Order: sequence, then C-alpha cells, then structure tokens
Amino acid sequence: MKKGIYGWKITKLIGAICIAIFLVGCMPTKPDGPSSKDELRFANHDKALAVLGKELKENGKDRFLYLAGSGLIKNLHGDYQGSNHNLEEAARLAEELQTKSASNMLKVALSSPSSGDYAGMAYERAYIHYYKVLNYIMLAATSQGNAREENLEGARIEARRVDILLTEIKNIHGSYEEVEDKKGSTFKKLLELLRGLKGRTLDPDSLVYREDAYIRYMEGVIYESNGEYDDARIAYQKSAKLYEQGYAKQYLLGRNITEQAWFDTIRMMQWAGGYGDDWPRLANEKLSKKAKERLSLFKKGAAQLLVVNHAGFVPERKEMVLHLRLEGNNKELVVSPGIVGVKENRVDHLARNEQLAWFQALYADRELLSVMSNFYKSDYYGVISGLVEQRISIAPAWELAESIGLVGGMDMMGTTVKVPYYGSTAPDFGRTTVWIDDQKRGELVNAESLANIALQEQLLSAGSDLQLALARELTKVVICANMGKQLGGFQGKLAEKACIFGWGSFATADTRNWLTLPHTVQLQRFPLEAGAHNIRLVTHNAENQGVYDQNEQQIEVKKGEIYLLRNRALSRPVIHQQLAEK
Repeated sequence: MKKGIYGWKITKLIGAICIAIFLVGCMPTKPDGPSSKDELRFANHDKALAVLGKELKENGKDRFLYLAGSGLIKNLHGDYQGSNHNLEEAARLAEELQTKSASNMLKVALSSPSSGDYAGMAYERAYIHYYKVLNYIMLAATSQGNAREENLEGARIEARRVDILLTEIKNIHGSYEEVEDKKGSTFKKLLELLRGLKGRTLDPDSLVYREDAYIRYMEGVIYESNGEYDDARIAYQKSAKLYEQGYAKQYLLGRNITEQAWFDTIRMMQWAGGYGDDWPRLANEKLSKKAKERLSLFKKGAAQLLVVNHAGFVPERKEMVLHLRLEGNNKELVVSPGIVGVKENRVDHLARNEQLAWFQALYADRELLSVMSNFYKSDYYGVISGLVEQRISIAPAWELAESIGLVGGMDMMGTTVKVPYYGSTAPDFGRTTVWIDDQKRGELVNAESLANIALQEQLLSAGSDLQLALARELTKVVICANMGKQLGGFQGKLAEKACIFGWGSFATADTRNWLTLPHTVQLQRFPLEAGAHNIRLVTHNAENQGVYDQNEQQIEVKKGEIYLLRNRALSRPVIHQQLAEK
C-alpha cells in the first residue's frame, strides 16, 4: 500500500516535471526577423523599441534590462525626457533589487539563475547615470535661460549620483593605489611567485571593476560646460590618475587617453588661474611636446568640439554545458566540457574552441598537486585528461554522500550543469577619423571598453558560477534519488533518471546583460571658431581597411560653448540590410 502511495507521488512528480518542460517549450522565444540590435544598426528606433518589448517583458524578471535598453534607444532617438524617465525607473529598480538580493538567491536556488530578477552589473548601473548625464547635456544645448540652468543642474545631480555609486564600489574593492600598495609588499610578491606553482593565472585584484575613469572624465566636461573650472580640474585630475594608476592598462585602452585626461587637467589649471608654476611643471611631467603645443590652441572662452563615439555593441554572454559524473573508485566528482559547438547539425568550430579555451583557462585541473595526482592515477594520460577536466574529491564526505542519496543518483550517465561564458570580445571596428570642414583633424582615442569590463566581471564570477551550478544540480540529484528510492526497483530508478533529466532540462545559465551598450567609447576634443561647421566621422573596420560606419552633419557652435557631438557607430552588413527590408 505504502509503495503504491509513493508510486503515485512519483508519478505526480514526473508529471509535474513534464508539464514544466512543456511550458518552458511554450515560453516566448526571441521573435523572428530583425532583433532590436539589428534595427538600431539602421537607426530604426521605433522598430527597435517594439522588438525590445517582445525580447524582454516590460514587467517581470528582465524589467531592468527592458528599462535600461528602452532608455538607451530613446536617447539615440533624441527623446531625452522619455529616456530619463525609463533610466530613472531602471536606477530605482536596481537599488530595490540590490536590497532583495538574498531572497532573490533563494528563489533561484533550486530552479535556474535566469529565473531570478536581474539587477544589473555594477558597470551597467553606473551607465544608467551616464546616459542620464548625456540626456541633460543634450537638453541644455537646446534650451535657454532657466530651462538650460535646470538641465545643467540635472546633469550635475546625475554626476553626483554616479560619484556616490563609484565611491561605494571603490570602498568595497579598494582603490588602485591600495591594490598597488599590496602588490608592493614582500608577502604579496611571494604570493605572486607561488601563484604560478599552484597553476592559478587570474589575480582578482587586477580584474575588479573598482572605478570608472571615463565617467569621471565626463564629470569634468559637465563642470567645464558650466564654467566651474576648478571643479572640472578636480574631476579631470581624478580621471587622469585612475587611467594612469591602472584603469587604462586593465581595460587595454592604450596610453593616449591618459595624456588626454592630464591635458584637460592642466588646461583647467590655466583657465582657473592661481596655480603659478604648478601647471607648467605638471605639463613637463605628463605631456608630450606635441600635446604641450596644443595647449596654446585652446583659449579660455573659445568654442570647442567634443566628439564622443559609441562604437559597436558589448558582446553577448553565452551558455556552456558541462558534464558532471561521479567516479566511485576514486570518490571524485568530475566536471568536463559537454557536447559543444553543434549548430544546424554541423560542428561550430569557433564555439567549440571558445568553450574549450574558457574551460581550460578557468576550470581545468592545472594546479601542481592535481597534475601529480592525475599522473599517479593514470600516468601521462591522466595529466592530458586533466587539461579538460576538473576533479573534486568527496572522499572525506563519502559516507554522507551515500546516506543522502548522492552516490546512487550520480551513477550511470551523470548529469549536466550550465554556466555563462564569453566568446571573443575583440572589436569589429578600428580607429575613427575626424574631418572638420573637409580637413582631417585627427583621430579619436579609446576612453572606455565596456566589452573588457564585462569580460573581466565574468572572469571574476566564473568560479562562483560553477560552484552554485554544481550545488543546484547536486541538490536536484539528491531529491530525485530519494524519491526514486522510496518507489524502489526498476520503476524507481526510471523515475529517478526521468526526474533528474526533466528537472535539469529547463535550468539555464544566466546569460543576461545590457546588450545595447556600446563595445567601446572613443573621444577627442578640438578648438573651433564660433559658427557653422561640417563634421564627418569615419570609423574604419577592425583591420582599418574599408569603412565600418560614416556620419556627416552640420553643426552650429557658439562662443564659449563645448559642443558635444555624440555618434553611434554600428556596422551595416548585407545580412542586416536584408533583415531590415523584410
């Protein structure tokens, strides 16, 4: 009788899982036709908003991404008020979700991380305020009197809000100076030496998003636009120090942006006055001969053109399927890459190679003790196998593993776990050239790489992503194994495996991110005569051969004005043209 009751419970469990699988299969998927990013490539902003509403629900777990994405699209469309409304909602939601993170974690503990509310990465939350700053600057440029002052004040408020956010991040992770001080200690140097012996190649201190030098630079632009030269000097100097202390190196931005930030720091010292010999001394320390000569071209109160180019898209996070099995003889859990790179019944070699490279870099057994252990167990074959495996010994807790049903549940085929990863984050564009009134005036410098920020954030969380995925999957295995054990016999084993497979089939890694953000931000400023000018921006392809994007427009610059010309450089390949025409 008891077995019949258990059998009925198991049948209900399997039935519930099957229904869940069916419902997951019926869930909305990405709409056919052009994506919101495809529509943005052709500046079809209304269509992009409509498609975004189909890709992401306006209410629900992806609401932050919807609000942020729609805010950015409205910014590009010139609907700055509407953009600010969406972005402010996104900022409030992110703050609210941060306080509820504990309950959100419990919500996804036994299901899937993608089923929880997405609160945004630290850099994504910072860029909410960045785009609000741009909105207020653009509103100020088209308004007069009190309205202009109110919009400039709005920009200053957003600058202060992002300052508070970045300060909180720095307080949690430490400043570049503190990290450098730690690296300089004898103990830290010995740890660096020993890290190689352990096989660990990632230093968390070198990957943390702890500040944002580019956003600090834009704070300086706001203050300068309002004639607050000393406040602008403080912001530019803070930006220059961040770039110099490690930001430019961390995100592979090159040296030019560091000199640009120091250039504007020194320029503000000249304009503010009262710095005596300090600014010439700083100029000799920080600027090249060519940059020092450019200082004389920027006269106080003259017009300027500040070009800010948002190029490409941040890369999308992808999902990697890993196989988890139990080796009872060795009492070890073994994690290895699953079947990768299958696309339309063909092997996608790029995806396969990306996943293998990610696994080997972050998960494979390369620590010295692991290599020795693998060699001891299986000679050189074990060492080679270790390059595509991670082994976790559960020998000390073997009796516990048996008693809770883990050993029985992990026999036969094992199970799968899913984790997020990034493929290539290399840009598909190159340098950007600026032409003013049909004269080539220079090239933009890389000031921010959101692609590298996103990649490094994922590298930092890779270990915890795997641990949490393993914990979730093993918990499911134990629950299913115990339910099958209650039923007993072949029927129980069949129910156990159906439970494990069914439950795991709708679990996915959290691959969400704000996809309409730019890959890279480039900038440069030029002195101009007041009046009308023709500006042409040419962004080249990655190999700097051919044109990636080109934009030309007429502008009217007033005396004493910093004219902010922002551009969204996006490629328009033939395939996207065909999609847009459907």
